[in-house]
Amino acid sequence: MRNFIYFISLGIFTSLSSCADSADPLAIVTVERDFEIPGNLNTIETHFFELKNIPVLLDQNLSIYNRTQDDIVSINPADATLTSTFNNIDWTFIQRIEVYAVSRLDNSNRLRMFQSNEPDFGNRDQLGMFNTFVDVKEIFNEGLIDLEVRIKTRAFVPGNINAKLTFSYGIFDEI
Repeated sequence: MRNFIYFISLGIFTSLSSCADSADPLAIVTVERDFEIPGNLNTIETHFFELKNIPVLLDQNLSIYNRTQDDIVSINPADATLTSTFNNIDWTFIQRIEVYAVSRLDNSNRLRMFQSNEPDFGNRDQLGMFNTFVDVKEIFNEGLIDLEVRIKTRAFVPGNINAKLTFSYGIFDEI
């Protein structure tokens, strides 16, 4: 019994002592990209939208803090939203959305940054997405990236939509 209590106490102490303050990012950078969602999408397939040559402004933001890419430990997605650039759109027609960062040097190198499995029926004028906590440093170091947006609809698209994808990422330097 004494050994059991010792191991339980040791486990609790180890788990509590390993908790540390979370690191704050050096900077949070926001990027926007417009694209068009056509009104003729069906509800059966997942539809792919390739957004090319997106500047992530990594070097410009690092220069503000007198840092280089060698000083960066990781780059992680923060949050993302999909909105309409002109009209007020009810985004609940989207069942699932995923956003992938794609390397321009190696097209097979793609990382899922954001996703949303169900729309928020309480907030219909924008579609919020959750980040995947993946480290995208290798792709973002390229300066220009491509994005792949995958959309699965639950209902027909209410006409052509001029959409705006807004996402942000955090830059974490050496601790």
